[in-house]
Amino acid sequence: MRRSWLFVPLLGALAACGSTAVMPMDTGTSEAGDAAADSLPGDTTTQDSRPGDTGTPPEETAVPPTDTGVPPEDTGTPPEDTGIPPEDTGTPPEDTGIPPTDTGIPPMDTGVPPMDTGVPPMDTGVPPSDAPADTRPVTCTMGGWTDVCPPAAPGPCPNFNDGRPRTVSFTGLRHDVNLSCAGTSTGTGPDAVLPLTLTAPSDVVITGMPTGGDAVLIGLMNGASCARTSELRCSNSSSMAAGGTARVQALSLPAGNYWVVVTSARGFPAIVQATISMPRPRLPGDTCPGVMVMPDSGPQALSLMGFATEADTGTNCGSNGSGGGWADAVFQYTLTAPRDVTVDVSATGSGEVAVDVSAMCGARASAIAACSAGNPTRRVFRNQAAGTYYITAETRVGTTARTLVVNVTTAMPTPTPPADRCPGVALTAATASTADIAGLTPSMTAIPCAGMTPRTDANFSFVGPGMGTDVLVNVATNRGGAALQLRATCDGMAAGPCALSTGGDMGTSIWQRFRALTPGATYTLQASTNATSGNLSARYFTLPAATPAMVMGNLSCMSARTIPSMGGVFTGSTTMADRVASSQCAPGCMGGREVVYRMDLTERRRVIARLDGSYDTLLFFYSGMSCPGTPVMNACSDDVIGNNAQVDITLNPGTYWVFVSGCGPAAVGTYTLDIATLPPG
Repeated sequence: MRRSWLFVPLLGALAACGSTAVMPMDTGTSEAGDAAADSLPGDTTTQDSRPGDTGTPPEETAVPPTDTGVPPEDTGTPPEDTGIPPEDTGTPPEDTGIPPTDTGIPPMDTGVPPMDTGVPPMDTGVPPSDAPADTRPVTCTMGGWTDVCPPAAPGPCPNFNDGRPRTVSFTGLRHDVNLSCAGTSTGTGPDAVLPLTLTAPSDVVITGMPTGGDAVLIGLMNGASCARTSELRCSNSSSMAAGGTARVQALSLPAGNYWVVVTSARGFPAIVQATISMPRPRLPGDTCPGVMVMPDSGPQALSLMGFATEADTGTNCGSNGSGGGWADAVFQYTLTAPRDVTVDVSATGSGEVAVDVSAMCGARASAIAACSAGNPTRRVFRNQAAGTYYITAETRVGTTARTLVVNVTTAMPTPTPPADRCPGVALTAATASTADIAGLTPSMTAIPCAGMTPRTDANFSFVGPGMGTDVLVNVATNRGGAALQLRATCDGMAAGPCALSTGGDMGTSIWQRFRALTPGATYTLQASTNATSGNLSARYFTLPAATPAMVMGNLSCMSARTIPSMGGVFTGSTTMADRVASSQCAPGCMGGREVVYRMDLTERRRVIARLDGSYDTLLFFYSGMSCPGTPVMNACSDDVIGNNAQVDITLNPGTYWVFVSGCGPAAVGTYTLDIATLPPG
C-alpha cells in the first residue's frame, strides 16, 4: 500500500463514537483516526488523526442515548475452542450442552486465498446494513459465539464475562458488522459476536491477539444492536497505537448487556479475553452522563482537578481515546425543539482544547460532524433536532489542572437546504450540481465504506435510463475525502457498491459505473465527505451498456488486448504476468507485474479508468506506436479508492498502452478494469 507521486497523501479517517450513559476509556485503542488503522501488520501507511479542524460544521438529527439497562444473563462458562490452545488452567471446560453451529451456512468465498496473497477478501460492495433482512438462524458455536448479531441481548451463547481466553475460529463465518476502526485492508473479514453481561458497574478490558500474521479488530457495542451507532469502543491490532494486539478499555461501564464483535482481516483464529474489575471512583463530569449545561443560561465552568489523566472517550481531533497524558470531561445539554446551536468551549492556561458533540454519551462513533480544536473553539449546528446531546472536551495534562468553560446558545433554526431533503437535488445528465458543505446537516446514516467517518452528506437524484444503457456517476470535493453510494431510494437498498477516497487538501474525485438500472426509476446518489467547508458536487453520464469480458493471455505487448474507443469492462488475472513496462510513477511499487491493453483514440477524449482488484493495484498509461512507449504524465494511479486505482485524464488522438499492474512483485490476483471515454471537459 504505497502512494504514487500523482496523488496527495490520505487525510486521517476521522472516527467517531457513541454510547449510553457511560464514558469508557481506551488506552492503546485504535480507531479509524489512529495511525495505520487501515493496514495489516507491516504496512507503513499511516493516517493523521489531528485535522486541526476549526471550521463551522452544521447540525444533525438527535438520537437519544440507548438504554442498556437489560437484566443480567446467566454467566455459564462455554467450552474453549482449541484451535490455538490458551494457557492451561488445569480446569476442564464446562459442558454447556450447546449443539454445534449449523453448517448449512456456506463459508465466505473470497476468491483469493488469504495465506497466499496477504490481502483481505474483497468487499462485496453491499454492506450488511443495506442487504435484505438476514434470515439465517442465530445459532451458537461450541466456542461460544454467533455469526449473526442476535436480535436481542444476551443471545443464545454463554457469557464472555468469566475472564477465560477464547480462541475464536472464523470458519464458516462471514462479514456482518462494520466497525469504526476498520481500515481498507482490515474492514471486510469475517466476524464473530460474543455476549458480555455485567451484573454491576465495572472496569472492562478486552484484548484480541491475532494469529498467522493476521489483523484483529475488537468492537464493544451496547446491547441495542451491532450497528455502528451502538459502538462504544473499537481497536485495530494493525495500528501503531495498538502495537499488534487489539485492546479495548472501558471504565465505569454500567451493568447491562453488551456485544463484543471480533473481526479477523483474513480469517485466521484470534485469541480474545475479557478482564472485569471493580470500577474506580470518578468525579462528576469525568464520565457520562456529564455536567448539565442549560442552553441560553450562561457558561458552565468545570475544574479538571482530580480527573483521570488519560482520556476515557477522547475526541476525533485529540487523543482518539488511545493513550495517557490527556484529561477529558463531559457536558450535556437538552433541546425541547429544533434550534440552531452554538457550542463555545475555552480553558484556562495554554494549549488547545479538542471538542466533539455526540448524540450518544461516551463513544465517538456517534459524534456529530466535525471535531474542532483550539482555545477557544466553537461548534455550530444548524437546525439541530430536539433531544439530549453530549459535549466531550479534552486537553493535554499540564503541570496544573485546567478549568473548562462551556457555553451553549441557540437561535431559530435555519431552513434545510435542498440537498438535505429527499430525493435530493435532481441531476441533469453530464451537468454537475454542487452543494455547500458548510450548509449541510451532519448525517448519522453514514455511507458504510470502511476507512472514513463522513461528517456530512448530500443527496442527488436522477432517473434510470433506458435498456442497454449504463450510468457513470461522479462525486467530487475541493478538499477532504469523499464517498458515494447509489440507492434505490433515500436511505433505501443499495443499488451497488459504495466507493471511498480519503482524498487530501486538494480534494478528491470518485467515478463509478452502474449497470442494469431500472429504466424510469428514480435513484438517489448519496455523497458524503469528511470536510467541514468547501463544495460537494455530483453528476452522471449515460454510456452504452458494457458486458464484462474475460481476458486471458495479454501478458506482453505482442498479445495486448484492444480496448474499443468507447471503453469497456474487462476482467482477468495478473497471477501469471511478468514485468512488461518500467513504470517510474510509483517508486514504492517497483517490480510490479502487469498485463497489457491497447487503446486507439481518433479524437480528443476524457478517459476514466477504474482498476479494482483482489490485491493492491497499480494502473498506468504509456503512449506511442510501439509498446511499451513512453509514460503519460498524470496517468499513474496507486491507492486512490482504497487499494484500488483510478485514472482521470484527457488524451489527444493516438495510441495508448494501458498497464494493469500491482504495487510490488507480490501484488497479483484477479482484477476488473473499467474504462469509459467522455467528451473533453
